[in-house]
Amino acid sequence: MHEKQVRVLTIFIGILLALVALITLIEAPEDAGVIDDEESEEFSELAPEVEAATVTAVDISQEGLDLRLVRDGDGWRLERPLSAPADGAEADQLVDALLRVELGEDLETTDGAQFGLEPSQGQIRLEVDGSDAVTLDVGEDAPVGWRTYVRTGDGVIRSTRTQLSSILDVQVSDYRRKDVLDLDPTGVTSLTMTVDDQELVLSQSEGLWWVEGAPRRPADGERVRTLLEGLADLEVDDFPQGAVAPSGGMEIRLAQASGEARLRFGPEEADGSRLAVVPAQQEVVRVDGGVVAELPVTAAAWWSRQLVDFSAGEVQRIEVTVDSTTFSATRGSNGWEPAAGEAVLRALDEIRVDRSVALDEEASPLGFVELEVRGGQLLRVELVKTSGGQPGASDAGGSFALPATELQRLADALDG
Repeated sequence: MHEKQVRVLTIFIGILLALVALITLIEAPEDAGVIDDEESEEFSELAPEVEAATVTAVDISQEGLDLRLVRDGDGWRLERPLSAPADGAEADQLVDALLRVELGEDLETTDGAQFGLEPSQGQIRLEVDGSDAVTLDVGEDAPVGWRTYVRTGDGVIRSTRTQLSSILDVQVSDYRRKDVLDLDPTGVTSLTMTVDDQELVLSQSEGLWWVEGAPRRPADGERVRTLLEGLADLEVDDFPQGAVAPSGGMEIRLAQASGEARLRFGPEEADGSRLAVVPAQQEVVRVDGGVVAELPVTAAAWWSRQLVDFSAGEVQRIEVTVDSTTFSATRGSNGWEPAAGEAVLRALDEIRVDRSVALDEEASPLGFVELEVRGGQLLRVELVKTSGGQPGASDAGGSFALPATELQRLADALDG
């Protein structure tokens, strides 16, 4: 080997040895006592003697975040950086995660600077009912091993089994309660929708929904229930800072036993969301606008399209007369008697009408449909026919046309 090649090889080996030494120095700071073999290291939980239910407050301080959660009865509240109801489930998960943090053995050093602990990168404090607070200073993540250096309340420096960033990478909004209002859809007695100068009032009586006005018509109960369930399930998507209350859009007022709830939705934005003012939040929030998208405030759009608005499972007795054909059935413990009651009820459920189409001639009686539901309530519609042969129907809201094809659907079911 030439002398020049020997010199190059010697220099290369020297550089390689220097790199190995540097890596060793980074992985195990001098006098730090870092244990490389995780299998031989013993781990213990941060506070094994503390029950999650006894934690009364959580403080997390780090760059860009100063969070304080306080237990409030059966739930939680935010105290910093603002006062607001907290998401109890998220707060409980945070407490559990912090208590389960696993710590390695004492690194046998008090020099926190080399671990990012002087000053620390953040602090965690758990206040415990009837016991001392549990504290943890958070340092830097270890360069290898997916750990974080920490200092416990007794001043001992350790490393966690997993990086704390997976727990501490949070925003205040993560812990805010996201509900819009406290609503039981079955307990709502009236619903008022207002857009500009248009107002629509829907009211509920004995389980049936009505569109108020002249004329007063049965409402599409399924559509009303879908809207109420959508409002009950609606959650906040975002808490935009500095947002002002929307001046346009739609206002919805709901009357229930606990009082009136009022919601205001701003105009729909490009992404389908809307700014909103809602009962459960103290400031303007952003929500998914789908629940109120293209929601009409014209009475006819809410009129029921069923001949009789009923829930099949609630019907106990059927009485139908069409011309000279009569039918009667009663629900028993083994089903309908006669069994044709099932087919007749299904036909009644499928019949669709348009209550905005009025009869333009005088009409004479053709028959009736009467359903008795649980509790003894009677639902009745009169069947009529004009002098020109146009079938129709009449209920508490007035008379309207009944398509001949829909009347035939009922006749076919009666013929079995």
